[in-house]
Amino acid sequence: MKRVMSVMVALVLVVGIAGVASADNPNATTPRYLAWVPDEHMPVLDGVLDEWDWVPEGMAFSSAGYWDVDPGTWPRLLGSEEPTADDFSVPFAFWGWNQTANVVVIAGQVIDDIGFGYDLSWGDTWRGVDTIYMYFDADHDHGVYQYEEGKNAEEAQQMICRPDLYEQGVAAAVFTHYSGGCENAWTYAEPHTKVGYVWDYDTGSYTIEATFTLWDWADQTVGEEASIKHILVPGQIIGMRFGYYDVDPDESWAYFTVNAPSIADNAFTSDGFENFLTLTAEETGIVAVESTSWGEIKSLFR
Repeated sequence: MKRVMSVMVALVLVVGIAGVASADNPNATTPRYLAWVPDEHMPVLDGVLDEWDWVPEGMAFSSAGYWDVDPGTWPRLLGSEEPTADDFSVPFAFWGWNQTANVVVIAGQVIDDIGFGYDLSWGDTWRGVDTIYMYFDADHDHGVYQYEEGKNAEEAQQMICRPDLYEQGVAAAVFTHYSGGCENAWTYAEPHTKVGYVWDYDTGSYTIEATFTLWDWADQTVGEEASIKHILVPGQIIGMRFGYYDVDPDESWAYFTVNAPSIADNAFTSDGFENFLTLTAEETGIVAVESTSWGEIKSLFR
């Protein structure tokens, strides 16, 4: 499968719309998007990537060819030095959404040569281990969301996935950091977060499929009954950041990310999150579009 080039980047060249900046992070010069996932292609969340041949050209990615690219584009492969394909690579990465289930959908394959950090507790994840980092500001309202008095990740969330902890049976192995500490919060357990991995302990390689319910307000203390679930619709912009991270015992590191260079401390404020547009089924399936159509999409980012 050809999974290398972003259709939006390709169309920038075709219709001459280079340099479109997102409204939040001015360093993100290329709009990001979440592809439409049809109901009939919602995966069984077992981590086995045998259900993804339907993805249209340009709607999934590989880390090949993205080393140290223009920091405003996406995705990007970065690190202490350029990794070889067997040291760290991401042959398949997909970010999308499904309207019926009202969830963000991710799938990915990570190739690694050595797993690292398995001796750390989940509370020590921030110290630097093989992880998946993601941030959501579903209603795109910006601002400080944690590590400040009265802010406990209600309005936005920072989440961390660790495949090794999932194998140990620690919920969905998805965690948030917030002012009260590092918690395995209700929002990151089933049915709101569902994760499936196939993981190799020796090499640290894994495949992942996951779905995430988003929240306009997530009350970390009272729970769902005091919270407001976000409703995803086509043409919506949500704040989001995401990265597959690799750390080795020699302290070398690499990551494959949708993030532009940060303009804010993203662990504290969602002001620097990237804009992600929820595409329609038609937009997800297109290979070429009229410039007027992309003009309508571009206008949402201004």
